[in-house]
Amino acid sequence: VMNILCTNSLEDAFNKTIKISTTWNKHNALVTPLERYFKALGYYSGEIEQDNGKTPDYGQGCKSACMLYQRYYVKPTNPKDIDGVLDRKGATWRKLLLG
Repeated sequence: VMNILCTNSLEDAFNKTIKISTTWNKHNALVTPLERYFKALGYYSGEIEQDNGKTPDYGQGCKSACMLYQRYYVKPTNPKDIDGVLDRKGATWRKLLLG
């Protein structure tokens, strides 16, 4: 999934990560590849705004998809970490980048 960030190096990818949530960077360009990835996993059923000429939006549907991803792929030890937030260089980003 490193191609989400259009980079060849893991270090470069981590340096480009940002916090994304329903309140932080919710219209960032990285939302579109996240929506596509979560949709491919079957976790996201909403529209991909960019495909319809709209600004990307990390809304409740993408947050719910991220929470499913966190539950089944990241598998945090603390259930409070299933929050639908992608923190800069956090466990969810790490799993997305490293697989």
